[in-house]
Amino acid sequence: KAFTLAELLIVVAIVAVLVGIGVPIFSYQLNKTYLAVDKANIRSCYATASSEYVANDWDGTYKEFTEGSITCSATVTDTVVTIRVVSGAKSDKISSATYFENGIYYNIDGE
Repeated sequence: KAFTLAELLIVVAIVAVLVGIGVPIFSYQLNKTYLAVDKANIRSCYATASSEYVANDWDGTYKEFTEGSITCSATVTDTVVTIRVVSGAKSDKISSATYFENGIYYNIDGE
């Protein structure tokens, strides 16, 4: 009427294997989510900087904007708006070398 020790050990082993498979997959998916959120925040910084440049007669020199968790610096030369990540990125693929220019991301690790 009860489970034997061998049956319980088999169940524990199966659960351990499933956890061993699930944790890396979950971690990978979580980092993909962080990357998507960071990219969206960078695009939002781009939109804010562009509208600031057009609407408020900003001269385009260095200025910082914060969107979500990311702080970005923005500069405008001619018609090129460049957004650089200063801090706050949650994804390990985005560093201070990452920048966004006219719809294209540059220097995102692994991409």
